[in-house]
Amino acid sequence: MPAENTNNDAAPEDALPAAPSISKAEGPAADPELPAGEAPADAAANAPQISLLLPAEAREVSGPEATVTGKGGYSSLEEAIAAANEGAEIVLNRDHEGIVDIVKSIILNLSGNKIIAPAGSGKAAITVDIKDSSKDAPGLIIKNGTVTGGEDSGIKIKHSDVDVALDDLEITGNTGTSGGGVSAKNSTVTITGGNIHDNTANAGGGIYAESCKLTVSDSTIQANEAAKGAGGGLYLNASDARITGSTIDDNQAFGSGGGVYSYDSSGTAERTIELIDNTITNNTAANGAGGGVLIANSNQTAFITGGTIDSNNATYGGGIGVNSGSQ
Repeated sequence: MPAENTNNDAAPEDALPAAPSISKAEGPAADPELPAGEAPADAAANAPQISLLLPAEAREVSGPEATVTGKGGYSSLEEAIAAANEGAEIVLNRDHEGIVDIVKSIILNLSGNKIIAPAGSGKAAITVDIKDSSKDAPGLIIKNGTVTGGEDSGIKIKHSDVDVALDDLEITGNTGTSGGGVSAKNSTVTITGGNIHDNTANAGGGIYAESCKLTVSDSTIQANEAAKGAGGGLYLNASDARITGSTIDDNQAFGSGGGVYSYDSSGTAERTIELIDNTITNNTAANGAGGGVLIANSNQTAFITGGTIDSNNATYGGGIGVNSGSQ
């Protein structure tokens, strides 16, 4: 008797379905002239191209950081300033992170770039100290860019024998003791088309000027703070000032003069303060007088013409406070 087949699931080989046919992806025919395994010469050209885009800060920076008119490019702004003659224009070609010291008359054109003081420096982003210049030396001009990160003011003018012009600058995010955005002493300073905002100091959150002749026009001084003293927007000490066509808004002072505080610590020379066609609004003197403006002592004469002074707050003299002087 033939042996019984106990594997009931088994099937004759010729009954199994044929294995599916797997074909290679179509591509160029193999070159019979090439040794086995060698790629054709145009394989690299036909291979997919992969590009890796790095973040801006990780890309290699090329070209000069700054250019001096008539002298060419320099790898750093410091080198350009050192090489420049008096009156030369230096053009910044990209953002500069570092401290800038200026000791001679030049034109520093930021050309839309930033001066950024490194954190922890304890210094101003730009320090000006010009002494012993010739009587024919041109003035200093800093223009067309942003100054930020200073920890001893954004721009600190220690002393200048020449006139200083700050044109079309945004000065923001700086701190200091006297003057968060700009601190100036013993100088003639003109600020035109500026936007000085969100700076903090003990006194003079936006601007502090001592023994200066200060002119501000067509500018905005906004959201600055004098955290421990007077002058949220501007603090004028023994200085003459002319402020025209500008907005002084939303500044805060711990003491007096939320927008503008003018005081003469010398108490001797006659001082003149002119406020012409300005908008002075929403400023606060939290623990003192003159929410908008305070003229603090008798040897000052203030002329306030045109403009708007509105919605300012103080313990007394919400709009204008005059301790002793002329209005």
